[in-house]
Amino acid sequence: SFTGFAYFDTNFSYSGGAPTASLAAPHVLHDTQIALYVSTSGGTADALSPLVASDDGGYGKNSRLTFLVISGSTYYIAVGTVTGSPGRINLQYYKSGTPSEIYFHSYDLGASSEGAETHTIIVRRRYATTGTATCTLATSNGDATAGSDYTSLSTTLTFSNPSGGSGSSWEDSAAVTLLQDSLDESQYETVNVTLSGASSGSTIVAGSNTAFFFIWDDESGGNSSIVLSGTYFRVRENQGSIGIQVNREYLVDTSYLELYQTAISGTASIAQDFTFDNDALPAHASSSLISFRPTNDNVFEGDETVLVSVAGLASYYVTIEDDDLYIPVPGKLTTSLTYAAGARRAVLYSTVSAVGAVSGKLILPGQTLPFTGKLDTRGKLQVALQPKGRSLLYLKLAAQDSAGHMTVELLDTSTNGLSSANALIQNFRPVVNPCPLAGTYTVAMEALIGADAAVVTNPGAASCKVSASGNAVFVGKLFDGTAHTVAGFVDGEGQVSAIAPAFAGLGYVGYSGALPLVSGSLSPLTVSLSRPARANDPLKFGAYAGSFSGSCARYTPPAPGARVLEAWNTGTGKATLFGAPLATTLTKALTISTTNLI
Repeated sequence: SFTGFAYFDTNFSYSGGAPTASLAAPHVLHDTQIALYVSTSGGTADALSPLVASDDGGYGKNSRLTFLVISGSTYYIAVGTVTGSPGRINLQYYKSGTPSEIYFHSYDLGASSEGAETHTIIVRRRYATTGTATCTLATSNGDATAGSDYTSLSTTLTFSNPSGGSGSSWEDSAAVTLLQDSLDESQYETVNVTLSGASSGSTIVAGSNTAFFFIWDDESGGNSSIVLSGTYFRVRENQGSIGIQVNREYLVDTSYLELYQTAISGTASIAQDFTFDNDALPAHASSSLISFRPTNDNVFEGDETVLVSVAGLASYYVTIEDDDLYIPVPGKLTTSLTYAAGARRAVLYSTVSAVGAVSGKLILPGQTLPFTGKLDTRGKLQVALQPKGRSLLYLKLAAQDSAGHMTVELLDTSTNGLSSANALIQNFRPVVNPCPLAGTYTVAMEALIGADAAVVTNPGAASCKVSASGNAVFVGKLFDGTAHTVAGFVDGEGQVSAIAPAFAGLGYVGYSGALPLVSGSLSPLTVSLSRPARANDPLKFGAYAGSFSGSCARYTPPAPGARVLEAWNTGTGKATLFGAPLATTLTKALTISTTNLI
């Protein structure tokens, strides 16, 4: 509606916490950017041409741009986030000559302990086009008394010319000196603060020119404490927000701070899976109801968890139950688990049908436990299995998303030990969908894990062949000459799991870990071993149930004519095989003819 200069800014936009005047508030300035466009297609948004843009031209990481507008023209403004999580954006528009407004952002300016020495007051300005601005900030008594609780203050605040782009263009502060005493007074006392006398071209915002802050009495003593009404919650996606009562003891170090919720760990993500409806415990408040709201996204993703901290002083744990329908992913599911306090290893082999029916077996050393069942509408199944000579094992499957990721848990009731693993349902088909890990691998067992590590210096080696169907077979020998063949399966993320009886059925050998996708690279592999004691064992090894650390390499045969011997001499002697993708150096007595035939 006019011709002249106009301004857009996103000043005081925050992506975390809240835009509060308290310095103690852990808010995160939003890294925004804005851009202005005009239409090149007769006033519609079908084709836009950029005029001007801004990233950090405003307050901190906020944005601000200025441009010359023509009366009657249509302009388009784009507002977005540069980095970080999405947050609320304050978009402000004003034209040149608009009086800038000076104000307190909140009537409550927080609190400080009388032992803190000073309390900082922040004052802000908006709609600043050009030029500097000033105003007067003054304190007056509330419950607190000047001269005994604080030092009276009357000072001039100055806001610089915004054309320089500095934060001082929109914000200034003053520090009120607090006085220490030894009196046991009221828990808190108030100090009033007033803005007045704005310079020409600026104005004090009516209703935002008075505020107060609290001085906390530090003679009350005590230790910091935050008490929540609960520490563990389960909530469905469509349930709406849950409220958590926060009670605080008024204490010296944290009782005068505004306390915020922060998600610190878990599988759920803020904004995507949940939000905090009521985020903060206000300063100087003894109790408040904070809230947690799950996002009803209509997408199956399985149950998710999050651990939430309230200012690092207390925390609560939330499980978000997915209320969306699970559509089964057909294919094979396999993984490796432990039981018997981690001393024994089990391997799960199962098949999931298109209707969620599950059939499979849990292979233990010396026995196999078959089972059947069906995933429910939430993608979950739990079955009880009875091993010979042991208490029950509970096997639980739980879908994590619509792509086939599952969590598998095995509960050993005799030790209350819980083993868990992640796996991906996969059905490799040799022609249509062959296993990308099909090929040959070499495995070097490097060392025992545990107290017997120094006993065995050459634990053993094995080779592994993976078919296009994802079937894996390990063939190798252990340090004592024990030969073994172990069959297993590779899942869709390259994890292999295999186990087989050994030592005349009195023990077992198992393999688990990630196979390397690229030739020449090494992947760590765990070799599990349960071996009975032998009276004639020269190593005096004794009975053992534990693990080897190992390395696995994908093997590619050398090209015809390529040398793989470090020593290439005529006669009989030691020759060393070397080079990638061998997982280890091999030395063997070979006979080499004068024509270099072995």
